[in-house]
Amino acid sequence: MTKFLRPQSGMGAGRIDWPDEREHRLGAQLALLSQFADGRVEGWNFAHDYFDASSRNVDEILNAMTQGLIQPMLDELERYLRRNLDKPVPKIGSLTVPASDRVVGLDHNSAGYTGTVSALDALEAAVVASNSIADPDKERVVSELGASQRLLKSRTVRIAAIGAVLVPALTWLVDITAGTAVGLAVEALIEQLKLLLPMLFS
Repeated sequence: MTKFLRPQSGMGAGRIDWPDEREHRLGAQLALLSQFADGRVEGWNFAHDYFDASSRNVDEILNAMTQGLIQPMLDELERYLRRNLDKPVPKIGSLTVPASDRVVGLDHNSAGYTGTVSALDALEAAVVASNSIADPDKERVVSELGASQRLLKSRTVRIAAIGAVLVPALTWLVDITAGTAVGLAVEALIEQLKLLLPMLFS
């Protein structure tokens, strides 16, 4: 998230440079909400810094963020879900845990990398927000997605490691989240992984 934030200078509010691509932007916004939910980002302070730095009224500040971020994001999410409602959940039987010890480099500036990271963030946010996944399962999957994110922060990644952590999580999610926001987020992540790490797919 920090790569999209331009902190305030002087008395003005900070600026958020969301990705231009619609799905990447929505993924980044969902990732921010996930950080609000788990306490990594304090929502009130964020609203003050990026939406109404001049006001000291809590209601005014939160309303500014609601009108400038939350409501537009919810509208866009609804449009996205309606557009993709009839799309089939991907079959990932060809996605396998590699036995190879192969290590590959990661270009953190590539579209495949940024798309995969955004899709991972969006999937984590969808899992956190889901009411259909039991808390113990949710905690496990979020931990697995977080571990995958940490692996991808390196300049190189061991294919067997990312496959062992991420593939079981995606396989489990596909089986139980067909037709839901989580299922759509899984599909989006798989499409990005095909670009970034095609060797995961046999």
